[in-house]
Amino acid sequence: MFTKPSLVAGGFVMLALLFGTSMIENWEAIPSQLIHIAFFALLLHFIDYNSWAIDTLIKK
Repeated sequence: MFTKPSLVAGGFVMLALLFGTSMIENWEAIPSQLIHIAFFALLLHFIDYNSWAIDTLIKK
């Protein structure tokens, strides 16, 4: 219910932060942001197996 849109919105925010970081050429911060983006992507990929979320309790 709220998990998927939150992950998508968080991914877009992280992409915007990554773009801004690359525009100011702060190359030291980029690997950390890429790891966070990858984590968002993995969570979004495995959203069907999410059984611990409050969304699952609301649906029941």
